[in-house]
Amino acid sequence: MICSSHNLRPLVNIGEPLPLHLGAGGKQLLACLPEAEQEKQIAASCARFGSPRPFNAEELRAELVAIRKQGYALSDGERASDN
Repeated sequence: MICSSHNLRPLVNIGEPLPLHLGAGGKQLLACLPEAEQEKQIAASCARFGSPRPFNAEELRAELVAIRKQGYALSDGERASDN
């Protein structure tokens, strides 16, 4: 058996809390909230989970506006670290 330090297959355990600011599902939920509530939830999510990459609040706000307009969110490896 060969073990890898890389995430080969994303796996989420049922009931596992996940950061709202990372990943398409959380961003879709955030995009539907009023701006004041978005800010509150983003701050709470960052405080609890951090981020595997440098976090840019302005980019996230712009992305949430775009998600709200297009009606869907996409992400690719946002919760994975670049080990």
